[in-house]
Amino acid sequence: MAKQLIISDATALITLINIESFFLLEEFATKIIIPKEVYDEVSIFDGSKSFLDKKIKTETIIVQKVNNKDLYNKLKINLDSGESAAITLAIELKLPLIIDEKKGRSIAKNMDIEIIGLVGIIKALYETKKISKKRVLLLLEKLEQSNFRVSKKLLDMILKSS
Repeated sequence: MAKQLIISDATALITLINIESFFLLEEFATKIIIPKEVYDEVSIFDGSKSFLDKKIKTETIIVQKVNNKDLYNKLKINLDSGESAAITLAIELKLPLIIDEKKGRSIAKNMDIEIIGLVGIIKALYETKKISKKRVLLLLEKLEQSNFRVSKKLLDMILKSS
């Protein structure tokens, strides 16, 4: 999988900042585009705002406004503002979306958005040998400690690939 532009919802950003593994997104994507709503959601956490601001300064992260307010407002009926904006932006820019929440993933899939979750990113980086099996196991352990759920089935799927 070649590096690409990608839209991100808040969960992956918050999780990776918390477990000090943001490098995964930098290995996976050329740039991460987030809507203002996701920036606002992530930056309420200690240390996250300054981290995001540094990544914005280096243009690793780009904050972009959503244009299609009608779609955004329709999505907001069932999703939080960050997910709604991220899905809307993915449609507007025709880019893949990093999203992990079940409801948001389902809605994005139904809208024909190419989606990937945090575990999928780890899997892709492992398959392309950008991270080792040892690193994968360490990352999955850190994810578990941060209350990010990784099922046994997903773990097996990652480690059996390649």
